[in-house]
Amino acid sequence: MGRRRRRSIDQSPVGRIRMWDVKMRGDVIGEVIDNVKPLAKERVVEYQVQFSNILSIVRRVLERYPNEYAKTQQYVSFAERLWYVLQHHGGETVNKHANAIFNYFAMLGLDKDAMVDIAKMLGVSIADPYTFLTQFGFVDVQHTRHEITIPAYEPIDTSYSIDIEPENAGNYVMLLRVWYQTVSGVSVKLVLYKRNGETVELTATDLTGEWTDLNRYGLLTKASVVFTVTDVLTSDVTVYCEVKALEVTW
Repeated sequence: MGRRRRRSIDQSPVGRIRMWDVKMRGDVIGEVIDNVKPLAKERVVEYQVQFSNILSIVRRVLERYPNEYAKTQQYVSFAERLWYVLQHHGGETVNKHANAIFNYFAMLGLDKDAMVDIAKMLGVSIADPYTFLTQFGFVDVQHTRHEITIPAYEPIDTSYSIDIEPENAGNYVMLLRVWYQTVSGVSVKLVLYKRNGETVELTATDLTGEWTDLNRYGLLTKASVVFTVTDVLTSDVTVYCEVKALEVTW
């Protein structure tokens, strides 16, 4: 039986201290830095350019969300993670990682609409809220019909509003589709109240129709279908709207 080989490196605590002392000598560190610094500098410059672009994108988006500007650094972190995914993955993997990152930062309290806008500017598609919310059972479906009878000879510009709100305080509503029917002399529009305080108005182009793909507007605090008298009505008329929506329990 052969002799046991002796260890060529002293791994005792004293030996490790002596090795550390050698590594930390000025002449040793100086030589390492001289050789590594040019390579590191290239990587730092590349990162600085990327960070500058990401910061510029975040700032442009947050100009539309002034209430979120104090969280700029968090939005930058969100954008950086998306950028990392784009550099290391492709195809469906990008979408899966992007949705996971989106949900993570949404749970931290970042505005979902702002994050979707940032993702779009980076070339990343976030799944519509309906898709990933229903996967985890975070929604209740609502499908309701509302009717309003407008009296004859009601003054012109008189408006009647049907409000679409979550039934439970603290929740949000997401519209999927709104059908409407009105009569000559009455106009109709849909007003969306977004979580960041913005409002979006969608005007009807005919007397019977629908608004579709409304989930692209994200989570809403409220929506209103507004009927307005535009001409003299010689008799009572009835108008209606039918709403398909989700109540998000976040």
